[in-house]
Amino acid sequence: MDDIKKKIHEIAASPISEDEKLSQLMEAMAHLKPVDNAEALTLVCTYGIALAQKAGRPEVEAQCYMTRAKVTIMGKSIFAVREMKDIQMAPQWFQFALESEKKRYEELDTQYNKVLESVQSDLNKGFEAINKNKISGAVAFCLKTAGEIYGQHYLQLKLYLFDSKTPIHAKFANLYISRWLGIDDYFLLNKAGRTRLKQAKEDCLSSLYQAKKIFEKLPHHDYLADVFLALASEHSSFYNPLRTGFYLMRAEKLIIKYKITELEGNLNLMKKKK
Repeated sequence: MDDIKKKIHEIAASPISEDEKLSQLMEAMAHLKPVDNAEALTLVCTYGIALAQKAGRPEVEAQCYMTRAKVTIMGKSIFAVREMKDIQMAPQWFQFALESEKKRYEELDTQYNKVLESVQSDLNKGFEAINKNKISGAVAFCLKTAGEIYGQHYLQLKLYLFDSKTPIHAKFANLYISRWLGIDDYFLLNKAGRTRLKQAKEDCLSSLYQAKKIFEKLPHHDYLADVFLALASEHSSFYNPLRTGFYLMRAEKLIIKYKITELEGNLNLMKKKK
Protein backbone atom coordinates (compact mmCIF):
# COMPACT_ATOMS: atom_id res chain seq x y z
CA MET A 1 0.00 0.00 0.00
CA ASP A 2 2.85 2.38 0.85
CA ASP A 3 4.44 1.64 -2.53
CA ILE A 4 1.32 2.62 -4.45
CA LYS A 5 0.91 5.79 -2.39
CA LYS A 6 4.51 6.67 -3.23
CA LYS A 7 3.86 5.93 -6.92
CA ILE A 8 0.80 8.17 -6.98
CA HIS A 9 2.72 10.96 -5.27
CA GLU A 10 5.53 10.64 -7.83
CA ILE A 11 3.08 10.77 -10.74
CA ALA A 12 1.24 13.76 -9.27
CA ALA A 13 4.49 15.69 -8.71
CA SER A 14 5.88 14.88 -12.15
CA PRO A 15 6.11 17.73 -14.72
CA ILE A 16 4.79 15.46 -17.50
CA SER A 17 1.43 16.04 -19.20
CA GLU A 18 -1.88 14.84 -17.75
CA ASP A 19 -2.15 12.22 -20.49
CA GLU A 20 1.28 10.84 -19.63
CA LYS A 21 0.35 10.77 -15.96
CA LEU A 22 -2.77 8.80 -16.83
CA SER A 23 -0.72 6.37 -18.89
CA GLN A 24 1.63 5.72 -15.98
CA LEU A 25 -1.27 5.34 -13.57
CA MET A 26 -3.05 2.83 -15.83
CA GLU A 27 0.16 0.84 -16.09
CA ALA A 28 0.38 0.71 -12.29
CA MET A 29 -3.28 -0.31 -12.07
CA ALA A 30 -2.76 -3.22 -14.47
CA HIS A 31 -0.58 -5.00 -11.91
CA LEU A 32 -3.14 -4.78 -9.09
CA LYS A 33 -5.76 -7.46 -8.35
CA PRO A 34 -9.30 -6.60 -7.16
CA VAL A 35 -9.16 -8.98 -4.17
CA ASP A 36 -5.47 -9.12 -3.25
CA ASN A 37 -4.84 -5.38 -3.69
CA ALA A 38 -8.31 -3.98 -3.02
CA GLU A 39 -7.27 -0.95 -0.95
CA ALA A 40 -4.44 0.02 -3.30
CA LEU A 41 -6.58 -0.44 -6.40
CA THR A 42 -9.38 1.65 -4.92
CA LEU A 43 -6.87 4.43 -4.21
CA VAL A 44 -5.49 4.28 -7.76
CA CYS A 45 -8.99 4.38 -9.26
CA THR A 46 -10.01 7.35 -7.13
CA TYR A 47 -6.93 9.30 -8.19
CA GLY A 48 -7.45 8.12 -11.78
CA ILE A 49 -10.99 9.51 -11.83
CA ALA A 50 -9.79 12.95 -10.71
CA LEU A 51 -6.86 12.89 -13.14
CA ALA A 52 -9.03 11.77 -16.06
CA GLN A 53 -11.55 14.51 -15.36
CA LYS A 54 -8.75 17.08 -15.32
CA ALA A 55 -7.29 15.71 -18.56
CA GLY A 56 -10.66 15.58 -20.32
CA ARG A 57 -10.53 11.81 -20.77
CA PRO A 58 -14.03 10.52 -19.92
CA GLU A 59 -13.29 7.07 -21.36
CA VAL A 60 -10.50 6.58 -18.80
CA GLU A 61 -12.67 8.08 -16.07
CA ALA A 62 -15.35 5.50 -16.91
CA GLN A 63 -12.89 2.61 -16.67
CA CYS A 64 -11.72 3.82 -13.26
CA TYR A 65 -15.30 4.06 -11.98
CA MET A 66 -16.08 0.56 -13.22
CA THR A 67 -12.92 -0.92 -11.74
CA ARG A 68 -13.57 0.73 -8.38
CA ALA A 69 -17.10 -0.67 -8.37
CA LYS A 70 -15.75 -4.16 -9.08
CA VAL A 71 -13.22 -3.91 -6.26
CA THR A 72 -15.92 -2.74 -3.85
CA ILE A 73 -18.41 -5.52 -4.57
CA MET A 74 -15.74 -8.22 -4.52
CA GLY A 75 -14.60 -7.18 -1.06
CA LYS A 76 -16.76 -5.31 1.40
CA SER A 77 -20.19 -6.65 0.51
CA ILE A 78 -19.38 -10.36 0.35
CA PHE A 79 -17.83 -10.30 3.82
CA ALA A 80 -20.94 -8.59 5.21
CA VAL A 81 -23.29 -11.15 3.63
CA ARG A 82 -21.22 -14.10 4.84
CA GLU A 83 -21.16 -12.83 8.40
CA MET A 84 -24.91 -12.22 8.27
CA LYS A 85 -25.48 -15.83 7.31
CA ASP A 86 -22.99 -17.07 9.91
CA ILE A 87 -25.06 -15.33 12.59
CA GLN A 88 -28.20 -17.15 11.46
CA MET A 89 -28.31 -20.87 12.23
CA ALA A 90 -30.42 -24.06 12.63
CA PRO A 91 -32.73 -25.64 13.76
CA GLN A 92 -35.20 -23.06 12.45
CA TRP A 93 -33.53 -22.03 9.25
CA PHE A 94 -31.77 -18.73 9.69
CA GLN A 95 -33.33 -17.66 12.95
CA PHE A 96 -31.19 -15.68 15.37
CA ALA A 97 -29.44 -17.93 17.88
CA LEU A 98 -29.31 -15.06 20.39
CA GLU A 99 -31.30 -11.86 20.60
CA SER A 100 -28.06 -9.95 21.14
CA GLU A 101 -26.94 -10.96 17.66
CA LYS A 102 -29.84 -9.14 16.06
CA LYS A 103 -28.13 -5.77 16.43
CA ARG A 104 -25.00 -7.01 14.66
CA TYR A 105 -27.11 -8.51 11.89
CA GLU A 106 -28.89 -5.19 11.35
CA GLU A 107 -25.53 -3.37 11.24
CA LEU A 108 -24.29 -5.77 8.58
CA ASP A 109 -27.51 -5.42 6.61
CA THR A 110 -27.10 -1.65 6.58
CA GLN A 111 -23.45 -2.01 5.60
CA TYR A 112 -24.31 -4.38 2.74
CA ASN A 113 -26.93 -2.07 1.29
CA LYS A 114 -24.66 0.95 1.58
CA VAL A 115 -22.01 -0.94 -0.38
CA LEU A 116 -24.57 -1.76 -3.08
CA GLU A 117 -25.51 1.92 -3.28
CA SER A 118 -21.84 2.84 -3.69
CA VAL A 119 -21.36 0.22 -6.41
CA GLN A 120 -24.47 1.35 -8.29
CA SER A 121 -23.34 4.97 -8.03
CA ASP A 122 -19.97 4.13 -9.58
CA LEU A 123 -21.67 2.09 -12.30
CA ASN A 124 -23.98 4.98 -13.16
CA LYS A 125 -21.10 7.46 -13.23
CA GLY A 126 -19.04 5.09 -15.32
CA PHE A 127 -21.73 4.70 -17.97
CA GLU A 128 -22.37 8.44 -17.91
CA ALA A 129 -18.68 9.10 -18.53
CA ILE A 130 -18.25 6.53 -21.31
CA ASN A 131 -21.23 8.00 -23.16
CA LYS A 132 -19.23 11.21 -23.54
CA ASN A 133 -16.52 9.46 -25.58
CA LYS A 134 -17.60 6.09 -26.94
CA ILE A 135 -14.24 4.61 -27.89
CA SER A 136 -15.05 1.00 -28.76
CA GLY A 137 -12.37 -0.66 -26.66
CA ALA A 138 -13.21 1.43 -23.60
CA VAL A 139 -16.95 0.78 -24.04
CA ALA A 140 -16.32 -2.96 -24.25
CA PHE A 141 -14.09 -2.86 -21.17
CA CYS A 142 -16.82 -1.06 -19.21
CA LEU A 143 -19.46 -3.54 -20.35
CA LYS A 144 -17.30 -6.54 -19.46
CA THR A 145 -16.51 -5.11 -16.03
CA ALA A 146 -20.18 -4.28 -15.47
CA GLY A 147 -21.08 -7.87 -16.40
CA GLU A 148 -18.64 -9.22 -13.83
CA ILE A 149 -20.04 -6.83 -11.21
CA TYR A 150 -23.60 -7.98 -11.90
CA GLY A 151 -22.41 -11.59 -11.78
CA GLN A 152 -20.84 -11.06 -8.36
CA HIS A 153 -24.01 -9.26 -7.26
CA TYR A 154 -26.06 -12.28 -8.37
CA LEU A 155 -24.06 -14.66 -6.17
CA GLN A 156 -24.19 -12.36 -3.15
CA LEU A 157 -27.87 -11.58 -3.64
CA LYS A 158 -28.74 -15.26 -3.79
CA LEU A 159 -27.10 -15.78 -0.41
CA TYR A 160 -28.52 -12.56 1.01
CA LEU A 161 -32.09 -13.45 0.01
CA PHE A 162 -31.81 -17.11 1.06
CA ASP A 163 -34.98 -17.88 2.99
CA SER A 164 -35.66 -21.61 2.97
CA LYS A 165 -38.73 -22.50 5.02
CA THR A 166 -37.58 -26.01 6.01
CA PRO A 167 -34.54 -28.31 5.62
CA ILE A 168 -36.54 -30.24 3.03
CA HIS A 169 -36.79 -27.14 0.85
CA ALA A 170 -33.04 -26.67 1.09
CA LYS A 171 -32.42 -30.34 0.30
CA PHE A 172 -34.45 -30.20 -2.91
CA ALA A 173 -32.82 -26.90 -3.88
CA ASN A 174 -29.34 -28.41 -3.53
CA LEU A 175 -30.08 -31.33 -5.83
CA TYR A 176 -28.01 -31.07 -9.01
CA ILE A 177 -31.07 -31.59 -11.19
CA SER A 178 -32.84 -28.68 -9.45
CA ARG A 179 -29.92 -26.35 -10.06
CA TRP A 180 -29.45 -27.57 -13.63
CA LEU A 181 -33.13 -26.97 -14.41
CA GLY A 182 -32.98 -23.58 -12.71
CA ILE A 183 -35.76 -24.36 -10.24
CA ASP A 184 -33.66 -24.27 -7.06
CA ASP A 185 -34.64 -20.65 -6.47
CA TYR A 186 -38.29 -21.66 -6.12
CA PHE A 187 -37.37 -23.64 -2.99
CA LEU A 188 -35.21 -20.88 -1.49
CA LEU A 189 -36.63 -17.50 -2.48
CA ASN A 190 -39.95 -15.71 -2.53
CA LYS A 191 -41.32 -14.19 -5.74
CA ALA A 192 -39.79 -10.75 -5.13
CA GLY A 193 -36.41 -12.32 -4.45
CA ARG A 194 -36.56 -14.42 -7.62
CA THR A 195 -37.39 -11.30 -9.64
CA ARG A 196 -34.37 -9.43 -8.27
CA LEU A 197 -32.12 -12.40 -8.91
CA LYS A 198 -33.38 -12.83 -12.46
CA GLN A 199 -32.67 -9.15 -13.19
CA ALA A 200 -29.11 -9.47 -11.88
CA LYS A 201 -28.52 -12.49 -14.12
CA GLU A 202 -29.97 -10.73 -17.17
CA ASP A 203 -27.85 -7.62 -16.54
CA CYS A 204 -24.75 -9.78 -16.19
CA LEU A 205 -25.18 -11.73 -19.42
CA SER A 206 -26.45 -8.77 -21.43
CA SER A 207 -23.37 -6.71 -20.53
CA LEU A 208 -20.94 -9.54 -21.32
CA TYR A 209 -22.60 -10.37 -24.65
CA GLN A 210 -22.43 -6.71 -25.68
CA ALA A 211 -18.74 -6.61 -24.77
CA LYS A 212 -18.17 -9.80 -26.75
CA LYS A 213 -19.74 -8.33 -29.88
CA ILE A 214 -17.54 -5.23 -29.72
CA PHE A 215 -14.32 -7.18 -29.19
CA GLU A 216 -15.25 -9.52 -32.07
CA LYS A 217 -15.58 -6.52 -34.40
CA LEU A 218 -12.35 -4.77 -33.38
CA PRO A 219 -10.92 -7.52 -33.08
CA HIS A 220 -8.96 -7.70 -29.82
CA HIS A 221 -8.18 -11.39 -29.40
CA ASP A 222 -6.79 -11.13 -25.85
CA TYR A 223 -9.77 -9.14 -24.57
CA LEU A 224 -12.17 -11.40 -26.46
CA ALA A 225 -10.63 -14.48 -24.85
CA ASP A 226 -10.99 -12.78 -21.47
CA VAL A 227 -14.69 -12.15 -22.16
CA PHE A 228 -15.13 -15.81 -23.11
CA LEU A 229 -13.58 -16.80 -19.78
CA ALA A 230 -15.91 -14.37 -17.98
CA LEU A 231 -18.92 -15.86 -19.77
CA ALA A 232 -17.77 -19.37 -18.85
CA SER A 233 -17.42 -18.32 -15.22
CA GLU A 234 -20.84 -16.70 -15.06
CA HIS A 235 -22.60 -19.60 -16.80
CA SER A 236 -20.91 -21.89 -14.29
CA SER A 237 -22.45 -19.78 -11.50
CA PHE A 238 -25.82 -20.13 -13.25
CA TYR A 239 -25.38 -23.94 -13.41
CA ASN A 240 -25.28 -24.10 -17.19
CA PRO A 241 -22.53 -26.67 -17.93
CA LEU A 242 -23.11 -26.67 -21.70
CA ARG A 243 -22.53 -22.94 -22.11
CA THR A 244 -19.69 -23.07 -19.60
CA GLY A 245 -17.92 -25.67 -21.70
CA PHE A 246 -18.70 -23.84 -24.93
CA TYR A 247 -17.11 -20.57 -23.83
CA LEU A 248 -14.16 -22.33 -22.24
CA MET A 249 -13.54 -24.02 -25.59
CA ARG A 250 -13.71 -20.70 -27.45
CA ALA A 251 -11.38 -19.06 -24.95
CA GLU A 252 -8.89 -21.92 -25.16
CA LYS A 253 -8.77 -21.77 -28.98
CA LEU A 254 -7.91 -18.06 -28.90
CA ILE A 255 -5.39 -18.45 -26.09
CA ILE A 256 -3.56 -21.22 -27.95
CA LYS A 257 -3.79 -19.64 -31.40
CA TYR A 258 -2.58 -16.19 -30.36
CA LYS A 259 -0.36 -17.38 -27.49
CA ILE A 260 -2.12 -15.29 -24.86
CA THR A 261 0.03 -16.55 -22.00
CA GLU A 262 -1.35 -14.14 -19.39
CA LEU A 263 -4.75 -15.89 -19.56
CA GLU A 264 -3.46 -19.47 -19.36
CA GLY A 265 -3.66 -19.53 -15.56
CA ASN A 266 -7.31 -18.44 -15.53
CA LEU A 267 -8.14 -20.95 -18.26
CA ASN A 268 -6.56 -23.85 -16.39
CA LEU A 269 -8.30 -22.83 -13.18
CA MET A 270 -11.68 -22.71 -14.94
CA LYS A 271 -11.10 -26.12 -16.55
CA LYS A 272 -10.40 -27.66 -13.13
CA LYS A 273 -13.61 -26.21 -11.74
CA LYS A 274 -15.69 -27.43 -14.69
